[in-house]
Amino acid sequence: GWVYMPFRMVDLMTGILGEIATDIDIEIHDGEEISDATMMYDPDVSGAGGTPDAFFVDITRMELGEHIWSVVIASLAGFESRLDARSPKLVIFVGIPLSLLLSLLAWLVVRDRTRAIQTAEAINRELAERMRAEARLQYMAHHDALTDLPNRTLFSDRLKQGLAQAKRDKGILALLFLDLDHFKPINDTYGHAVGDLLLKEMAVRMRKCVREADTVSRIGGDEFLVLLPTIDSSQDAVRVAEKMLGALSQAFVLDGRDLHISGSIGIAIYPEHGGNEILLTHHADTAMYYAKSAGRNRAKMYKPDMRDTA
Repeated sequence: GWVYMPFRMVDLMTGILGEIATDIDIEIHDGEEISDATMMYDPDVSGAGGTPDAFFVDITRMELGEHIWSVVIASLAGFESRLDARSPKLVIFVGIPLSLLLSLLAWLVVRDRTRAIQTAEAINRELAERMRAEARLQYMAHHDALTDLPNRTLFSDRLKQGLAQAKRDKGILALLFLDLDHFKPINDTYGHAVGDLLLKEMAVRMRKCVREADTVSRIGGDEFLVLLPTIDSSQDAVRVAEKMLGALSQAFVLDGRDLHISGSIGIAIYPEHGGNEILLTHHADTAMYYAKSAGRNRAKMYKPDMRDTA
């Protein structure tokens, strides 16, 4: 009976994922050792330990009915390309083990109902923990560790979505590029710990200046990008920029000190100043440098006659 389960598991995953299942190598081993001698099932007969060109490999130990099985799950590059970039590992680490566990559990119910119930509870806890861990990893991969703001990767994704929506709706979108003025002297004078506190508090203030649908992102150092995906006119972006400058002008009380800082902001508008992510970001960056050269602590709207500062 249970020797047949690996085949049923592959059938199940094939039914769920269709052709994607052909891009997954699943091995089942009897016991904890991973070797050709312990291998019970390997659909592509690639040898113990996963396919050599696997995109990533995960080994899961499962203990049911006082017996241990080891499941090696290898994902080929084709699997990653077929799914959204955020989801394949979750499917691999949760979906496939769950399929096998349910099959093993069904076999165990026949032999020992009480033990099967206890095992099902253990499975539930393990899967919940796996999902929490994977969700946390996904969050960390898309957010700045210091400020908890979306990072460049997540911001880029949201900007692409915003541009696609604005194009469909014939709407207006704004991109703001903010760079702090004279941030390095604060780090040099008070230390990086105080500088980090300033960046964290600044992130809080900037979030309060925008709507829920807007995105504030830290893209590195003392540089920030702000996405306003739906505005009525370019003046809406100017008002948000002025609101942020006002929020920054208030003293930051950090480590018993009153610190003051300002920022320079460049603004680019879709579709007036560019129709894609690269152009809009470049033009907002150019306008930001013009704001700095004009005396800092101000916002500048991009104009076509602004020369490249690179």
